[in-house]
Amino acid sequence: APDDVHRLGQQRGSAFHTGLTRYRLADGSTGRATTSAVELSSTISGSVSSVVGLNDLVHEQPAGIVRAPASAQGTHPAAQSPRFSHPSGSPTPCSAATGAAQTFGGLTDDQIANAYGAFGLYGAGDVGTGQHIAIYELEPFAVSDIQTFDTCFYGATEAGQMISRLNQVPVDGGEPAGQGSGEAILDVEDVSAMAPGANIDVYNAPNNTFGGIDEYTAIINSDTDKIVTSSWGLCEQAVQLAEPGIQQAENFLFEQAAAQGQSIFSAAGDTGSDDCNAFRPPAPVSGQNPMSVDDPSSQPYVVSVGGTTIDDATQPPAEHVWNDGAAWGAGGGGISQSWAMPAWQEGSKVPGIVGPTSADYTQADTVESEFGYPTGFCQNSLAGATANTPCRLVPDVSAQADEFTGAVTVFSTEFEGPGSPDGWTTIGGTSSAAPIWASMLALINASSTCASNPTTTSGVGFVSPLLYAVASNPRTYAASFTDITTGNDDIYGIDNGQVFPATTGYDLASGLGSPRLTDPHGTAGLAAYLCAYAGASSARQPSVSSLAPAFLPTSGGTVTITGTGFESHKTSDVAGIEVGTWPIPPAALTVNSSTSITATFPVSADTTPPGAPAPQDGSGPAEVIVTLLDGRSSAPGSSATMEYVDESATSAVPSVTGVSPY
Repeated sequence: APDDVHRLGQQRGSAFHTGLTRYRLADGSTGRATTSAVELSSTISGSVSSVVGLNDLVHEQPAGIVRAPASAQGTHPAAQSPRFSHPSGSPTPCSAATGAAQTFGGLTDDQIANAYGAFGLYGAGDVGTGQHIAIYELEPFAVSDIQTFDTCFYGATEAGQMISRLNQVPVDGGEPAGQGSGEAILDVEDVSAMAPGANIDVYNAPNNTFGGIDEYTAIINSDTDKIVTSSWGLCEQAVQLAEPGIQQAENFLFEQAAAQGQSIFSAAGDTGSDDCNAFRPPAPVSGQNPMSVDDPSSQPYVVSVGGTTIDDATQPPAEHVWNDGAAWGAGGGGISQSWAMPAWQEGSKVPGIVGPTSADYTQADTVESEFGYPTGFCQNSLAGATANTPCRLVPDVSAQADEFTGAVTVFSTEFEGPGSPDGWTTIGGTSSAAPIWASMLALINASSTCASNPTTTSGVGFVSPLLYAVASNPRTYAASFTDITTGNDDIYGIDNGQVFPATTGYDLASGLGSPRLTDPHGTAGLAAYLCAYAGASSARQPSVSSLAPAFLPTSGGTVTITGTGFESHKTSDVAGIEVGTWPIPPAALTVNSSTSITATFPVSADTTPPGAPAPQDGSGPAEVIVTLLDGRSSAPGSSATMEYVDESATSAVPSVTGVSPY
């Protein structure tokens, strides 16, 4: 009843010492926002990370669902694909799927999987059996559509078994039954086609702030799915302004996931270097920063996935950066305003990892100045940053995303219409690229190489540092990734493609590149190298076994890190240390021996994102990861978790060690 709602608003406002105002938005929907910053009693403020759910003016957006219209058929050259054999267990499309791919100029899942080297694993009997993949959704889908799709690629008998491994997990009541926009169907069908033996858990929550954070909490606290994929997000600036505190809450969860050995893939967005332009206007929006990246894709403990265009689906494929302009989208990528560069990215030896004095930063600063914005990114917004602090760069990796040439072919009765009479169509966007990478990791985790090593029988764990370690060696990089060297993600052409161009090695348009799971000639690819790096002996791989002390005040302090692999021939091998989301500079650490490091840990406030509302001081857990000069990093875990404790009261105040839905 309206009176009940009014009283509930008064109670919330009283509890948090703020008011709540209701607004009607341009699309006719309504929402509420606080009238002032939230305040809490000093007796509990030190133990609260953030207060979320009071503001609900913004909603996460799917990163993709870019479908080429019927009017555009034939206006772009279709991707080429060679003929190839299909081993047992691999996806083999029916005529409806191949017909739609030919009509729209797209590719079927088997063609994309073969281009990325997955058929080498299928041929060895690896279809992802035993792996659990969580798909983060904020909309429903029809299971009957999945059944039709799976039957097309695997036949009715196998499709029935695959459907039995498809589970739906509602959070906070989930979303009403229906078909949604097509985002969920794209995500599920991508994963189902490329990792047919995996268990798929589709989590679904209402599309509001607390629904989204509760869904991540449910996925991570259950710790059932070692691989997570999400195609939903918002630009960093929108999150900071509309729901301050949510980035910190997300980070707590993502660090917990990393410590548990979970890998989270997130779409980097579909508006190039201007992620805040979610509605794709034909020109940059006045009063809006033209340089922006996506949350949660930019979070340090998340794998950000950008987009490519497959021109020829050979193995490996011929690709360039996906950029079809403002009207049709481009793969997201750029420099974070919210986070410093994690140690494993900064310490990587792959060419192209750039800092504040690089051409990429200079060009981006120039564009910001031209649009009336202050220059700089995380250097100007993080509490502990200086002019020389490198910022988190995205994406980490990329995969096919172009809606015109090589888009993945999907099915839903929702798509039935003049341009798609039978419900088969092609869809692009980084919403497709993220689940492709999740599927590839499922195959890697289930591979014989990982199974043969006791350390990796359950998979490679948190994959981000491993990707950069593999890329640090020129030989393993060339064997594991297709380096994208042409194109850019400047959707408006506002700087002649200089924000940002593809280059040799890492770049802000395509990251490290697209996956090469196996080599067509039988030599090792990404699957073998990720398993090998994750299962390497302590002599080659750093490890952290203990921290002393394991608790620090929020003012920081000196910590002794005990582990292995910190020296080589009595010379330090350590390039950097990540504490939560903050990299410790070399001047703040001393390598005592191959098993001991002494380091000055930062004040906990340095680990919080910009605009974090008081009393956020960073109290709570922080993962400690050591990165070596060759790009290898230690794995996160319980023995490598530092706990910051707020001691501002007369006695130590409890800190947040986990987040749970209610």
